[in-house]
Amino acid sequence: MRHLEILKLGDVLNERLKHLEGISLAQTRHIKELNGQDIRDNADAVFLRSQIRLETSVLEKYHTEISEIKNSLKKIETKIYGVCEMCDDDISIERLRLKPHAKYCTSCRTIYEDHKSKEEL
Repeated sequence: MRHLEILKLGDVLNERLKHLEGISLAQTRHIKELNGQDIRDNADAVFLRSQIRLETSVLEKYHTEISEIKNSLKKIETKIYGVCEMCDDDISIERLRLKPHAKYCTSCRTIYEDHKSKEEL
């Protein structure tokens, strides 16, 4: 049962990867277009810089997810997919269905988020 679920999740990951790579390419082109625009005044310059920062931030999030998906696909190939990177327990199928490129089980994700939020303080 788990093996079949993992194969299905691999298909989901591949579809998401293809989708994100297409969006990422379009986003990169759009950022290049924005960088090439003529700036007429300070208001245009401020708006354009703000827009480029926003678009670049979104692009970075896409690249992060693409990297995580590729990592998950490699784990499927090497038969270690679905294993928590923190505690080495299996990640529940329910969690993987919600986030197929999850790196942590639910318990470890909570620990990770708590630690991350304390670092930001």
